[in-house]
Amino acid sequence: MALVAASSQMGIALHEETSFPVGKADFMTLYPLNFREYLDARGDVRFANAPWGDDTEFFNAFREIYMDRLKEYLYVGGMPEAVKCFAESRDFAKVRGIQKNIIMYYEHYFSKHAPAGEIARVNMAWHSVPVQLAKENRKFIYGLIKAGARAREFGFAIQWLEDCGLVRRVYRAARLISCCKEAAG
Repeated sequence: MALVAASSQMGIALHEETSFPVGKADFMTLYPLNFREYLDARGDVRFANAPWGDDTEFFNAFREIYMDRLKEYLYVGGMPEAVKCFAESRDFAKVRGIQKNIIMYYEHYFSKHAPAGEIARVNMAWHSVPVQLAKENRKFIYGLIKAGARAREFGFAIQWLEDCGLVRRVYRAARLISCCKEAAG
């Protein structure tokens, strides 16, 4: 009999002293669905299986469909439960409910796994991520977490979120940004 379980790496990566069945578990690193996987899950197999190379003829022929699907993907994201819900219902409100639950679950994990003295800062840093991503200036600004905040105050919280796999530092996104602007036309 096989058993498959999924969880964040918080409990394992951050609580090394906890007993664990060595030799009886296999680990896999899972990521949210990418755009191609999203198209496949959505039922757009023809678009998911299109040639994804330098040949842009197919993409240009279906540009509007791809742009609509990309906008959906940017809203729905790649979390499997949210993608499955949207593929079955095409209901953005249901997807938003799932997304809110996922965020709430992560916040509950923080209180269990983050060091007690860091929980408030981890939560504040976590809540600042959408604000940081939405602003025109692409640099992370600690002052947006809390007025007068500095790296020394929130550096651990950001590193903790990164170590848990919940955020990822991107040091240079200029090429990605220019590609997205070109695609948007």
